[in-house]
Amino acid sequence: MPDVFSDDERTLVIKNELELIGPPRDISNVSIYYASRWWTDFLKDLTNRYSSILLHILNIGRHNINSIVKSRPPLLRSSLGLQFIEFHDAVSRSLAKLDEAAELIKAAMITSSWHRAFRAAFLEAAKRHITGKVLVPYLGEVFSLGEDLRELGLEIFSYDRREDAAADAAMIGAGRVELANSACEAAKASYDSVLAFDSFYFSYDPLAELRCLVDRLRRGGKLVVANADAASLPSVAAVYLWGGGHTALAQKDLDNIIRITGLSKVAIYLRNPYYIAIFEKH
Repeated sequence: MPDVFSDDERTLVIKNELELIGPPRDISNVSIYYASRWWTDFLKDLTNRYSSILLHILNIGRHNINSIVKSRPPLLRSSLGLQFIEFHDAVSRSLAKLDEAAELIKAAMITSSWHRAFRAAFLEAAKRHITGKVLVPYLGEVFSLGEDLRELGLEIFSYDRREDAAADAAMIGAGRVELANSACEAAKASYDSVLAFDSFYFSYDPLAELRCLVDRLRRGGKLVVANADAASLPSVAAVYLWGGGHTALAQKDLDNIIRITGLSKVAIYLRNPYYIAIFEKH
């Protein structure tokens, strides 16, 4: 069926998906507020991986933490917005036992209704561009995305470095799932599309990984990227990294590494709080 949306109209549709949670600026401000509170109220005086990860993420955004925690967070009035806030409150109650809870927190996040709104915005951008064989890096790490992709009838392939994540990707219907540390170690097959939804959170070296993904993309193939901007959504970035991720990037960093690969920009639908963009290989 032909696509009825222009790029401008699709941008509006994507923003409307996010509005189901709340205005993008308010979504971001809630995330920044809670991440700052997590630091000052719970993790500031600790010397562990969780505190150092959160401080690194907050430094990416260069936020005035002391000023933020003295303010009141925006009130998100929609049902998904209230769920977004309730999730952050639940994380606040779990910060004393992150060794036990970090992966459970990540699983709760990616299976939440508000997270599905982010994925819906990504898929709205992707639907007019993806065809054929589709490579989805680290699908098992964000396994709830697989259910959304399955509804589109796509031929999905993936790789994961963890056996349990690979098993999750296989269970949701990926045609082939490899155990590989990165795209550079995965099979050198040819793909029509690459869908990278928060994939770079699980990459040790996003630039090297992106170059290897481009190598596996046929000419004319599309790279569809959606990545939570670490500067706009520091709480989401922290949950990913606490739950097994490795790298948090701001949208300007993603812009830079994608430009280096030589891909052509087709459209950038959103820069923050989620970076959503389409690129093509020539």
